[in-house]
Amino acid sequence: MKRATVVQAEPFPVHFIEEINNSEAIPLYAEAWCYLLQHRLIDKSSFPNWKAACFFVPDAALATYTILEHDSQLWVGFTYIRHSERRRGILPALWRCLREKAKEKGCASIGFSCAPHNAVMNRIGKAFGTQTHVSYRIAI
Repeated sequence: MKRATVVQAEPFPVHFIEEINNSEAIPLYAEAWCYLLQHRLIDKSSFPNWKAACFFVPDAALATYTILEHDSQLWVGFTYIRHSERRRGILPALWRCLREKAKEKGCASIGFSCAPHNAVMNRIGKAFGTQTHVSYRIAI
């Protein structure tokens, strides 16, 4: 099993793993997928990216990402925080780590998408970013 490294100790022990597959982050990753699908926060046609890297707070939260080389962008797959761990400052800690990783990798931006009813992520996007596109699904 791949072991994560601690990249930030305070206020939460944030760990980093280069690839989720066969790592200690898998149980939390699976829990996150189930929650996000159940609450329609991600599209059910999405697939888990087992090769994604992630930052995580053990038994509490995680944020997955991939680097889009052609866009010089760190793309956030999703963020997830257990209900019992919310409103404790974990999300800002994860985003600080994502921002530092983007800088380290020479990325020009951080990108993500979210459901229209995902109030927290929409607030983050509006506060810190620029909306670049809107997605639609057309039934056939």
